[in-house]
Amino acid sequence: MNAYLINTGKKLILVDSGAAELFGPDAGLFPGNLSQVGLKPEDIDKVLITHMHPDHIAGLLTTEGGMLIPDAEIHVESTELNYWTNAEAQSKSVEISKPWFDLGRGWQKAYDGRISTFHGETYLGDGITAFPLPGHSPGHTGYRIESEGESLLIIGDAVISAAIQFTDIEAMAIWDYSAEDSIKTRKTLFDMAATDRTVITATHIPFPSFGYVDRRADGSYAYVPEEWRYGL
Repeated sequence: MNAYLINTGKKLILVDSGAAELFGPDAGLFPGNLSQVGLKPEDIDKVLITHMHPDHIAGLLTTEGGMLIPDAEIHVESTELNYWTNAEAQSKSVEISKPWFDLGRGWQKAYDGRISTFHGETYLGDGITAFPLPGHSPGHTGYRIESEGESLLIIGDAVISAAIQFTDIEAMAIWDYSAEDSIKTRKTLFDMAATDRTVITATHIPFPSFGYVDRRADGSYAYVPEEWRYGL
């Protein structure tokens, strides 16, 4: 589960936060990793949320359910926030995701007064633009990071399995909100990234987690890690 810390030179901006202790002992590394680079949660100025599944927002909470990052402004898509705090939507959701609504409401309460919402493609400042990637969740969002003529697309869970979904864009997970929208989003996103040769990264792409999308002759796609960044 990848999270991202962007240093603009003036601000520290976090994109997602991992699952804390919810997904076992190999998750929940966010606070320790911050400490290893000499930072504290209080140093973060802004948080951008791709969507409100546990492995993206739980890391923002303390073990007592309070704010881990007390001084940041939180940005999340409005449809996403409304959905994951809605009791009627919870009653109609698949069983595996029902507890996620409780987490969403607890997260909203913890950060009450610090949450800002947006809808549709929105420039959020600091060279970062939010853009819709619907399907995996109602308000699932990607972020385009632009600096000095280069771009990076953080695409959240538009790809859950790099081993499967680049070659089979119709492969779905039970917790995907809309299969039709997910497939359409992946096709559009892969076409754009392959045509523009834009570097992408996603929450569940394994190391090296930055790379390109190649379009194959048979219409499928391939993920090609940008290994030179890691000296591989």
